[in-house]
Amino acid sequence: MFSSPFSSPSLDNLSCSEASGNSYKEDEINPWYPYHGQIEFETARLFYKEAQLSAQQINKILILWHATLADHGLCSLFKDHHDLYNTINATLVGGVPWESFIIDYKGPCPSNPSSQPQWMDDEYNVYFKDPRVLVQDMISNPDFVSEFNYTPYHKYFDGVHHFQNMMSGNWAWRQVVRPFQNCCASTYISII
Repeated sequence: MFSSPFSSPSLDNLSCSEASGNSYKEDEINPWYPYHGQIEFETARLFYKEAQLSAQQINKILILWHATLADHGLCSLFKDHHDLYNTINATLVGGVPWESFIIDYKGPCPSNPSSQPQWMDDEYNVYFKDPRVLVQDMISNPDFVSEFNYTPYHKYFDGVHHFQNMMSGNWAWRQVVRPFQNCCASTYISII
């Protein structure tokens, strides 16, 4: 919950889906799930990806937006930056689940415990998606059919090698032309 100088008690505890009566629970009903529609998705994309606004900037815009719409009995698409981030985190990207593990420091510690940095005692959660499954999901996605460059290439202009991307470089070329022993029907895919 964020504080706003424009608070409206009737709207402060409502999400926009509750205020408008549109409550989507499943992606079969709403193809934009977990967003309530394309406008909400595009707004999240603008705030988070394109403009890369800070949490404070997002909150300021949402407070102003909320204040403008409150006069009409409406509210902004997101309550605050936490609501935006939670919606983004709930976005399904393929079928690859998040996994996690906990890591902590097991190395030598200073002889004087009072000089030991806090990070040596803390545990840290590491979140990841299985890279192998993630790559399989990306490659099988029809949206990327014409987006992948599977073949290394060299492009020359007036006898000068021009580099454009990873697959136009010498390293990718050497990876593919290197003989693969006991291997057939393989594809080289470099992930950056």
